[in-house]
Amino acid sequence: MATRETLASFKGRNNVTKITSDNGMVNYLTTSVSFEEKANELGANGLVTYEKENKHALFLFSGATEVGRFYLGKNLQGMGDEKLVEQRSHILFFESWNPETEKWVPCAGYSNQESLASKVVRF
Repeated sequence: MATRETLASFKGRNNVTKITSDNGMVNYLTTSVSFEEKANELGANGLVTYEKENKHALFLFSGATEVGRFYLGKNLQGMGDEKLVEQRSHILFFESWNPETEKWVPCAGYSNQESLASKVVRF
């Protein structure tokens, strides 16, 4: 079973989750935000996916302007644009540390739980 710990800071990010799997592999993830939060932050009103052999990307747009680019997590790959829009209450955005490039990679992932933001009653 993987172990998780929260690091106050890591490689320029705060509140990073360190996940160590049974095989010794270590991943570092930033705190996730809901699809709605990220779309509002970026002013996004549309999305497009691009998927080829080893490339899986989700692009967020404001009109015709790209405002965000994210690696599309395995659970979201192959869904297509319309299905992703339908599933947006389950999509989370976060960053994952890539030790090879020594850079943070913006990612989109899937959660089985709907985000609290999607349940907010608007007034």
